[in-house]
Amino acid sequence: MEQSQRENVGLEEVRAKLAWLKEQVAQKPKEAMPQVEDIFASINQNAETDEWCEVKAEAYYYLSLAQTALASYDEAIESGRKALLLFKKLNKRNMMASVLNNLGRIEYYRAYYHKSLDFYNDSLTLRRELGDKKGIAAALNNIGLIYYSIENHAAALKCYEESLALKRELGDKKGIASTLNNIGMIHVLLSDYPKAIECYTESLNLRDPKTEIREITNIQLNIGEVYLSLGNHYKALQLFEEALTMSREIGDRRLEALALSSLGNAYHALKESDKALSFYQDALARFEEIGLQNSIATELGNIASVYESKGEYDLAFEYYQQSLERLRTLGDQSNIVRVMILIGKTLISQKNYDLAKTYLAEAIAISEKHSMRCQSYEAFEQLAMLHEQLGDFESAYRAYQNFHTIKEAVFNEEQGKKIAVQQALFENELARKEAERHKQQNIELTKALAEMKRLKAIAEEASAFKTELLGIAAHDLKNPLQSIIGFAQLIQEDKDNKPKTNAAAATIVRVAQRMYKLIEELLNNVKLEMTGIALCKSKVIVADLLRAVVANYQANAERKSQTIELDLDEHCLAELDAERMREVFENLISNAIKYSPRGKTIRVSLKQVEEGVIRIAVKDEGQGLTEEDKAKLFGKFQRLSARPTGGESSTGLGLSIVKQLVELHGGKVWAESEGKGKGATFFVELPTQ
Repeated sequence: MEQSQRENVGLEEVRAKLAWLKEQVAQKPKEAMPQVEDIFASINQNAETDEWCEVKAEAYYYLSLAQTALASYDEAIESGRKALLLFKKLNKRNMMASVLNNLGRIEYYRAYYHKSLDFYNDSLTLRRELGDKKGIAAALNNIGLIYYSIENHAAALKCYEESLALKRELGDKKGIASTLNNIGMIHVLLSDYPKAIECYTESLNLRDPKTEIREITNIQLNIGEVYLSLGNHYKALQLFEEALTMSREIGDRRLEALALSSLGNAYHALKESDKALSFYQDALARFEEIGLQNSIATELGNIASVYESKGEYDLAFEYYQQSLERLRTLGDQSNIVRVMILIGKTLISQKNYDLAKTYLAEAIAISEKHSMRCQSYEAFEQLAMLHEQLGDFESAYRAYQNFHTIKEAVFNEEQGKKIAVQQALFENELARKEAERHKQQNIELTKALAEMKRLKAIAEEASAFKTELLGIAAHDLKNPLQSIIGFAQLIQEDKDNKPKTNAAAATIVRVAQRMYKLIEELLNNVKLEMTGIALCKSKVIVADLLRAVVANYQANAERKSQTIELDLDEHCLAELDAERMREVFENLISNAIKYSPRGKTIRVSLKQVEEGVIRIAVKDEGQGLTEEDKAKLFGKFQRLSARPTGGESSTGLGLSIVKQLVELHGGKVWAESEGKGKGATFFVELPTQ
């Protein structure tokens, strides 16, 4: 009887100590360790009853939490697995879920993302079975973080949004803060820095500065990285220094190392190499203490980059080699290739071309084997520069071809990811509003109309996003075209070429220049849609402007044996943006040439039709317009019944641009035609003031 009473007293004492540990272990892991040892000493003196088995499982769990905070990850995994087995034996599914969550966190810290995802998904399954909304929200938040780390940002955002909705429903301030921090990371990815800072700031305001220093430190680092991206280096430095102080106060060596590394990044950006080097070296020492091999390799690379910026190439090469050795041990193929490219770049700076070529060739081989297209195109770019410096332009040309081909594929893939994220944002917003609609079926008509207006704004934003993507794609097409034109012109200049080769090169130049012109039209249209154009008006003699445009297109007309006749009122003055109006006239005159058969006449006239209004007419003897053509004439990407008569190309954007520019000037544009085969006349009316 006395033995049983002593055991009960001992059990209650241990439970009281465990309750203290539960509150303190994450924030004060060093202080917690002696208490854990004392608890295990008490446990080992008593029998293996279910009650003692349960406290033993809890002790292993809290020990794992403390070891995690102290970055003793191998020991933390071992303690966590022991806790998991004991809780499973006792069928304590809620505690099993908690242990699985911490095991997932450890593997995340070690960058073993797929292992981490397995632990988090197992935790989520248990939470759903238990109907534990708070636990479900936490697991979703953690799963979102893994998806973010493996660059599945759309999946990450869906997890975060579901998690945030549950946490707001529960009024879970800590949970809301955690998820807002993660959503802020998605907005950083989208370069929406104001929104990112808004999320981080709300998260920060929800944290308790007395008990959540670790979380506050992490948010400070995130905000600092945003300011660093925005070029506000001194604000970033302030935040990083505060984070460093806080990490040292709580004894979190991992956060301390991250803060030191961030300070190194800031000073490197400020070109203060010695300070950057000092912080990177301190960060390296901390990461070596806690054994984070990926982070050690990263810091070695950071140190190498500083030495490279200082022109100390031998030291840069040495540190890059150390980084590479660590990465080879880890089997981190992506970063192995990244460092090889940096080594190649350093060797090119030293004019050590043979060794540079060896590293770049290996980088290309690994990146192609593992389908790492981003690293592949960077390696080809450096290889092209190497061949250029050696004067081997044929090899440089081939490397640039590979560079541009792969870069375009990478660009399309990245845009696809961004579109998926935007789609997820849009779907989540619609889902949220649908839920609100079911809760508020009796809302007033004015509220319903306001909601429709908001949805219209979302649709317009989505449309603007597509337009932006189109502009980005067109802009990136110009760079490879410039390379094509440049290399083709180099081929033409080679006197040793055969006539057939020069003729082929001339064809390449001509076709590429035509494509370049089409892309410029596309970019002009996108610019008009996205930002509009600020007109720069001045007094213009319109007849002179028309004559200059006709002169530029005279050769095009002569190639088709066409005649351009002018009937211009020399006294017509108008307040115009000459460059923009030149685009209008060029479109109309080039179209008349393009859609008229050989030997025809094109008539261009200018006259004042009433006080303050002038009219320009471009009349052709071409294929004419049907009623259907007239209806869609000034739309974007429209295909009409008429076709160019000399094999010329058309984007279907020219007349759309004409309409926008004319209307910007307060004018109007239209076309008249008696039907197919009877030609067409395009009219532009403009105010003179």
